[in-house]
Amino acid sequence: MFFSIIFFTCFEQAGSSLTLFAEFSTNRKFLGFTIPTSYFQSLNPLFIIVFAPIMSLVWAFLRGKYKEPSSIIKFTISLFLISFSFVLMTVAGYYSKESMVSPLWLVIAYFIMTVAELCISPIGLSLVSKLAPKQFLSLIMGSWFLTSFFGNLFAGFWGGEYDNFGPLMLFFALSIVAFISAVVLVFLIPKLKKFIGDV
Repeated sequence: MFFSIIFFTCFEQAGSSLTLFAEFSTNRKFLGFTIPTSYFQSLNPLFIIVFAPIMSLVWAFLRGKYKEPSSIIKFTISLFLISFSFVLMTVAGYYSKESMVSPLWLVIAYFIMTVAELCISPIGLSLVSKLAPKQFLSLIMGSWFLTSFFGNLFAGFWGGEYDNFGPLMLFFALSIVAFISAVVLVFLIPKLKKFIGDV
């Protein structure tokens, strides 16, 4: 749940700092038409619809080969991916200091973030249902959904610092936080496996 909060702190920048970047630092003109900033919010749901079935097939294929990564490894992958998405946005933030940047930076970042979300959201919910004692299942399930609440809360804090830090430093800080969390989780994998097994 702790690592989920870190993830959603980064992921929920979609509604704050990434939207501000789309509004003020992205060249949204296309064939004489200005792409509304709100359109970028459609990318994640679109990618979810398109790629969720593909991800399910990938996990099923790997499961058939006895090579499917455990839930904890999927968590780790999601943190590395969200970190990488903000590395890209850091580069975009650097170039935006000179001129408006291509919207493809945001499109690619949202795509990577969506793949990362597919590695943690359904996986985490499944993991909670498997590991929670039956008598505490409802309580722990509710606690899992609280991670989204705290993630959104901290995301709002970070997004509120957009004007103070600027996109370059803000995105860089988020990429570092996510990367460090992923590395910590890598080192915790052996110990976590002793507690929960290879689920």
